[in-house]
Amino acid sequence: MNPSRRLRPIHFVLGVTGLAGLFLAIWLTIGPKPPALQPTEPAPSPQTPASADPMDAIVAEIPESLRQPLDARTDAVDKLAATLPQDPSQAAQALAKLREDGLLVARPFPGEAAFLPRSADQIAKAVLAKQTTPTSSFELTMLLGAILRSRGQTPEYAKVPKARFDATELLARRFAVRTTTPQPGPWLASDTMTAGSTEGAVRLTGPELVGYLLAHQAKGALALHDGDFASRAVGYARRLLPDDAAVLFVAAESEGENDLQDEARRTFDKAAALASDAMTAYRLGQNARNDQKPFKADEHMKRATQLDPTFAAPWVALAELALERLDVTPKDEHQGIRDAAKDFIDAAKKADPKAAGIRLVEAHLLSLDEKNDEARALLEEEVRLHPELAESFIMLANVQAAEHKDAEAIKTLEDARAHGHETEDVLDGLGTLYAATERYDDGQKIFERLLGLFPKNAQVRVQLAQFYRQAAQTPKARELLQAQLKSFPADATAALLLAQLELEAQHPGEAKALVDKILAADPTHREARLLDYLIGIVAEKPSEEARKKAIETVGSRRRLAEMLLQNGLIPAAETNLEDAITAEPEDLVAPVLLTTIYLVTEREPKGKALREATLAKVDAAQRAELQKLFEDALAQAMKAKQQEPMNP
Repeated sequence: MNPSRRLRPIHFVLGVTGLAGLFLAIWLTIGPKPPALQPTEPAPSPQTPASADPMDAIVAEIPESLRQPLDARTDAVDKLAATLPQDPSQAAQALAKLREDGLLVARPFPGEAAFLPRSADQIAKAVLAKQTTPTSSFELTMLLGAILRSRGQTPEYAKVPKARFDATELLARRFAVRTTTPQPGPWLASDTMTAGSTEGAVRLTGPELVGYLLAHQAKGALALHDGDFASRAVGYARRLLPDDAAVLFVAAESEGENDLQDEARRTFDKAAALASDAMTAYRLGQNARNDQKPFKADEHMKRATQLDPTFAAPWVALAELALERLDVTPKDEHQGIRDAAKDFIDAAKKADPKAAGIRLVEAHLLSLDEKNDEARALLEEEVRLHPELAESFIMLANVQAAEHKDAEAIKTLEDARAHGHETEDVLDGLGTLYAATERYDDGQKIFERLLGLFPKNAQVRVQLAQFYRQAAQTPKARELLQAQLKSFPADATAALLLAQLELEAQHPGEAKALVDKILAADPTHREARLLDYLIGIVAEKPSEEARKKAIETVGSRRRLAEMLLQNGLIPAAETNLEDAITAEPEDLVAPVLLTTIYLVTEREPKGKALREATLAKVDAAQRAELQKLFEDALAQAMKAKQQEPMNP
């Protein structure tokens, strides 16, 4: 149970009726550029020093869209400023109190940072609406700067040195702001790290401020898996801050996101050479895990614990790495692995008993002993202690959903969203659970949101298309599936769903072309083989070869007939059931279904004869059970006939 991994909630199949449902068990699996900042009143360009700076030429190259300031004065900022004390120091303290109270919760590090950086306008709106909002020191400082602008003052910014791990972790960096009008005031910070002290603050030049803005944008884009945007932003940031190890780490992550693994390793090594601390070793260990190099990761994590035994994260990672070996280790060695994981967790507790991830690993250990109630209690505690981590909510929701407590799982993920966690996994899991509980409208809205935020997600279009299909919004479903196949031509699930839409629209030729491509790539594809047979029936060109493959796929003629009956294809179902009577004589369900077809299609003599012949084959003990089966099947069929006549 690795809190740094992307965890997938339970998946679902949308139930549909008639031909729209077909037979496919399409199981659903579960970034855009950061939101454009559009202030109501443009802020001045980042501060520019009086003397010429060679970095100014680099800033001039950067597209305006990349360096829009975060500290613009807006209506929301003005409204928030009106609620705060007039004195800048007291205003800073008021924002710090909001952080302490959990409204402006600190962004966790190490970890991802979705929607980083949020502008002052966005944060102000969240505060006014009493919405929990993760904020970094940089974002909080920009908000305070915007509040100064709201009061007619001009801010300038500084970096506050000597925060723990700030050498290589961008989110550990502390920033400060002061007013320069009518004269420079004291440096102010609203974060609570290092007791809020701003001692030693170093004023940032205009280009340096832009560099940090770009680095934060790049890190936020990485959380949204927008490698293109991250690469552009951090490329400029590296030029403006060439010797900053934290920026280099973001650059290395960007290269990894863009599958430039060799370049990423070189950049990681360069960053590590600039600053070597426990966070450096931990980050190198994370990178090794992402590269599927567990032994290298283990080496780096142990180095991190040697550099700083009070840093809990690498101890937790070592426990996770140990448990990951269970699947590839002989069973008689499992206890030793579990003992090692427990020792690592004990060390993590000694470093920081409230550290993130401890309870996730302990819950994993308990689940191995089937102590599910205790495991769930630990996950609930993790959520209480670390609401800033989306993974805590996801893990708890997974457990609740696995126990068929969908309402509890939905509430957990809704709480995650209320805490500002609109991640792929949270939205995907929430939409999935809405669908599983037949809240299709809510599910559709969630997946529309998911597509808007994460358009590069490889599966969201197929998921949303199923919602549109459920809602009879076929054109929208078709458009999404066509877009999916344009981006991912080998997506068999999208091709199958589009083929079904084409078949429903009486376009069997188009459906056949899509299925043929799937079967060309995988002749054994189960759903494609079944749909290929179904297309032939609908097109009135049934293929005996396709029928043989379909029977082979589902296991019997009777099961194939059931599939056909579910889709209202009575004649084809009848043909398969008649064959089953002789080819599969041991299957007594086949004559029951065939008799039912005869009776509801007003061929009572034929149905009565088959029924009597079938009952005569069994002994007295079986006869009563089979008799009830005939009666139940007929009752269901007659009910269906009243809704929609079944004509052969």
